Amino acid sequence: MSRIFRSDAVRVGDRVVVRQRRGEHASDIVGHVIGLDPLVVRPQEVGGFPSSKEAIEVADVHIIKKLSPRTVRNSEIRDVERRLADALDVRETAWAGGWLMRTGAGEEANSAVPLGPSAGFEPVPLDAIRTFYTERGLPVRLTVPERIGKPALKLIDDAWTLGPEQVAWTSGDAVGAALVGDVPAGAAEHHRRRAATLNRLG
Repeated sequence: MSRIFRSDAVRVGDRVVVRQRRGEHASDIVGHVIGLDPLVVRPQEVGGFPSSKEAIEVADVHIIKKLSPRTVRNSEIRDVERRLADALDVRETAWAGGWLMRTGAGEEANSAVPLGPSAGFEPVPLDAIRTFYTERGLPVRLTVPERIGKPALKLIDDAWTLGPEQVAWTSGDAVGAALVGDVPAGAAEHHRRRAATLNRLG
């Protein structure tokens, strides 16, 4: 369970994964919250959709984490991230492994993002990314989408500064990114993302 995504409070209707303790053993329940006090979760249908299955009251919660409203494939996250990248004002691009490095107007246009199909499974090519941005006098910044940016989570420590959590959203053919709570009316949450900037003294 990622420590940097879906940090907002759990509400009724959210899809979550709950780890509960049963003696020395732990088990996970994935489903939709139908009550908070006590916590009651209805297991999901295939694909992450709400179900009519019997609800479960969770008495000994070890961890609870919000999930996307439905199951989203890695390829779908990459597609939305590519479309978000295409909308930026970018002057220069280069690839390091599966990470697209770019420079342009604004912080996100001056960040590396994992758009290659294998980027979510291979170590981040941090040396190449650091060289690219250092040579251009820019901070080393990563755009880290959940799941496909998982290798970057292993790097992020006190030497990095995290930006606020964002929601990548879709609405018909449109895509965008907004702060949690600022998603346009009628848009559907797709995935979460954050920027991570390497401190100059890191």
